[in-house]
Amino acid sequence: MFEQGRPLSATEHALFQPYYQRHTLYKVRIIENKVPFWLRKDMCAVVLGHRIFFRKNAYQANTSQSLELLAHELTHVEQYLTGMNVFKYIWASRYGYRQNPYEVEAYAKGAYVSAQILAGRRANSV
Repeated sequence: MFEQGRPLSATEHALFQPYYQRHTLYKVRIIENKVPFWLRKDMCAVVLGHRIFFRKNAYQANTSQSLELLAHELTHVEQYLTGMNVFKYIWASRYGYRQNPYEVEAYAKGAYVSAQILAGRRANSV
């Protein structure tokens, strides 16, 4: 469970560099095809500290869904690195997952970042 994981690829780093703190992008580790036993079956990823665990085939680099998923999870890594911990997260979930302010931020930033990246790709292909 405590594998080192891989750092962001050069491509991933370049895509997300405008939107996340440098420290976050260098600290994060990606662990693919392995999640904690307790992760709900309908969830495809979880962040523990600076490690992002992806369920098998959940992250396919360069797809729009995966860009949004990675942006969402990078937001959680940034939250951990700036003071969030499991206890704060659980307390923030007392009114439900979708009302958790950490999730609200992660969903919003994930959608924003992926939209910006995709818009940039479309503009560059014209």
